[in-house]
Amino acid sequence: MSAFAMTPAVRSMGLALLLAAAPAAAQQSAPREGRALPSAEEVLAGYHAAAGGRERLAAIRDGVFEWRTESGGRPLGTAVSRRMVPGSLLEQLANGAVNVNAPSLTWRRRPDGTVMVDSSAGVVRGRLQASLEASYLVGLAQQGITARVTGADSVDGELAYRVEFGRGGATRTYLMGATSRLPLRILLDEARGIEIRYGDYRPVEGVMEAHRVEIAMGGGNSLVFLLASARHNTGLTDRDFLPPSAVAP
Repeated sequence: MSAFAMTPAVRSMGLALLLAAAPAAAQQSAPREGRALPSAEEVLAGYHAAAGGRERLAAIRDGVFEWRTESGGRPLGTAVSRRMVPGSLLEQLANGAVNVNAPSLTWRRRPDGTVMVDSSAGVVRGRLQASLEASYLVGLAQQGITARVTGADSVDGELAYRVEFGRGGATRTYLMGATSRLPLRILLDEARGIEIRYGDYRPVEGVMEAHRVEIAMGGGNSLVFLLASARHNTGLTDRDFLPPSAVAP
């Protein structure tokens, strides 16, 4: 899945498969002593510049991503993620499970084909994540999303700023590289060590996309997504994110 489309996906469906087995783990923090932290606006401006330019990112209206998936070194098959502004995200795993977050509807399909409309408390958080991924972190204020830098950590030896995004009571924390200026982690559950790790950034149609995305489970087997193909501005519409007609609103 892409750095923001998954984007990679991946987020909720892969997490749902492994969450029960995740052991507890603590997030290591490395405060930036003696130096003031940058503002969220500065961090985001740096990301936009590093990822291909704000104008180019803003011009991306949708994307389709195909991934090779594996866990514990064992191939699992192909996953597909689709995303569309302002905040629609669909993730389909090789076992047929589907997870969709869209502005007006959240639904899931289990591997056995059972479809459920989701009305749980997690919907607000899922829709926030979908908006962040679909937008490439462009135009967040217009979507009612706030951003603030809350501290700093070290990720594989690189200083990373903790940026907390929020909307409607839901929050999501990203670790943004101070040197690369790209997303390095998304912290899903710090107490249990569950996070999304991004790496192997390479340009796709002028935009830096993560070609390796890993859902780390705090010591358990991780779910790894390796980008096989990515296309921007494919002409997706709202219909591409609807559930089967039996549960369509």
